[in-house]
Amino acid sequence: MAVAAYATDLSDITTAETTTGWSALGGGASGLNDETDYYIQGTQCVSKNGFTATEKGHIFSNGATTITAGDAVFIWIKQNNRNLMDTIANGGCQVVMGSGTNAYDQFYVDGNDSEGSALAGWRTYAVDPTDTPSASVGNSGAYTYFGAQWVIGGTGSLKGAPNGVDVIRHGRELQCTAGEAAAYATFDGAATWDSDTTRAWGLLTPTAGGYQFHGCFVMGTTATAVDFRDSDRSIVILDDPFLPTGFNEFEVRNASSNVEWTNIIITALGTTSRGILTMNVGTVDLQKCQFTGIDTSIFSATGTAQECVWTGANAITAPGTDMVGSAIVDSTVAANSSSLIWDVATDPDGLLDDMNFDSTNSTNAIHAIEFGTNVPAAMTLRGCNFSGFSASNTQNDSTFHFKDTSGTIILNIVNCTGNVTYRSDGATISIVQDPAQTTVQCVESDGSHVAGARVLLETADGTGPFAYQESVSITHTASTATVTHTAHGLDTNQYVAIRGATDELYNGVKQITVTDANTYTYSLTGSPVSPAAGSPVSSAVLVYGVSDAMGKVTDSRTYSSDQPVTGWARRTTSSPLYKEAPLSGTIDSINGGNFTAVMISDE
Repeated sequence: MAVAAYATDLSDITTAETTTGWSALGGGASGLNDETDYYIQGTQCVSKNGFTATEKGHIFSNGATTITAGDAVFIWIKQNNRNLMDTIANGGCQVVMGSGTNAYDQFYVDGNDSEGSALAGWRTYAVDPTDTPSASVGNSGAYTYFGAQWVIGGTGSLKGAPNGVDVIRHGRELQCTAGEAAAYATFDGAATWDSDTTRAWGLLTPTAGGYQFHGCFVMGTTATAVDFRDSDRSIVILDDPFLPTGFNEFEVRNASSNVEWTNIIITALGTTSRGILTMNVGTVDLQKCQFTGIDTSIFSATGTAQECVWTGANAITAPGTDMVGSAIVDSTVAANSSSLIWDVATDPDGLLDDMNFDSTNSTNAIHAIEFGTNVPAAMTLRGCNFSGFSASNTQNDSTFHFKDTSGTIILNIVNCTGNVTYRSDGATISIVQDPAQTTVQCVESDGSHVAGARVLLETADGTGPFAYQESVSITHTASTATVTHTAHGLDTNQYVAIRGATDELYNGVKQITVTDANTYTYSLTGSPVSPAAGSPVSSAVLVYGVSDAMGKVTDSRTYSSDQPVTGWARRTTSSPLYKEAPLSGTIDSINGGNFTAVMISDE
């Protein structure tokens, strides 16, 4: 790429380089000046002489003006008698737009009670012309006039020309393109370019300790990518009351763009247009960034936002995003909504590790993570902390919200702290805390893998935490067998070995659906006598399946103590055939177990 370049979509209404086209509001037309003593852009602004105890200003006639929907009018205003201005609520400083000098809308944007008013100089105000004004004079109609007006108190000096208006524009974007090792695109580069007196766009303005921002900060246009790399910058999103919610934005627009931020701090001053992060295309890598009070954040499946902190922010959409070590504190999402949205067929294991979710001071009852309708049937979270969420399931502030309406989802929780409760829209949820993994490896004597072998491991005696040959009663209705098994401790989709029923149709290894703590069901073929005769017993099957291409079958679950097991591996239905290989040992409650079945050919 070439060195970084910066541009804007702002269009001039007036550069205020002459008083031509300007009219006084409230009288005092002779007091309009080509002001060269103070200005922000070009070589002058238009000023108005001082006045007392009245409401006056000046306005520029631009003729027919087309402002694109979603854009704003940006206007530079300075009031050197700020201590004499009235309050914001009383219209101390106003952006005015109308169809004539006696027909205009008034947008109250500033006053002597605004934050930092005593130290303020030039300020750029952004106003959406479709927003509701604070007040109006006459019937404004289509906007063709643009300017400013002030309400000045009854005491103070009439000396000089303290009421200044400089360049007025409409638009929204500051665009960054290109960038290379000698000159990557940066915030400082964009702000320096913006603030040059030949431009003074007022989108990203340097201030002591950082930058003020309003508009859309575009990293890579549709036509041209950007290589944007910056660190250790602090940006404040201005509180413009007359902007729509999504106006202020940081957007990666070109899919070939590269964006790298380290320790970038973005803080929203207001609540009207808090600022959106739209970073769902290109290569995005955020490290140790901080976002306070902002609106939504949207990332891509390949994005990275590690060790970043969102405080008082809205929802983060992370469809596979690497957010290891990040924190979401006091999210401002609505009740029964979630601070982080994960809706992708990707296990978050290794991507959401060591995150901190804290809703202790959130206004609403919210969830930490929403798992959407596209998530896998088994997922793992590691090392996360959950603070401020309900200890009960089904609540608006249970820790997780599962949006699937059917099926079964297993969520493994490893080395996490805090409550791990859930709300489900219909799916069966199994939360497995600190699971131990058990693996059976099927190999030939030379160590080569055996795929397609059937593997079973079940309880070997009654000393472990899972059922061993416990007496049960079984009934059936149509093709569903119902097992009464007191305190079975099993989850849906796990397996049991039923033995001892007189009718063999009841017996075998069965995949269950749990209905409550003492009952589960399984599918049944045929029509045996109900209830089951004989002495049926049930044992927990801890590993059951067919070995994969690596010869492995695995299972993860929580063990309260060590579990002795016994079982076998065999392949007897399709070539190559193998004899049954016995298995036995103990599954450790913390470390799980690794078993090897040495398979002997049976051909």
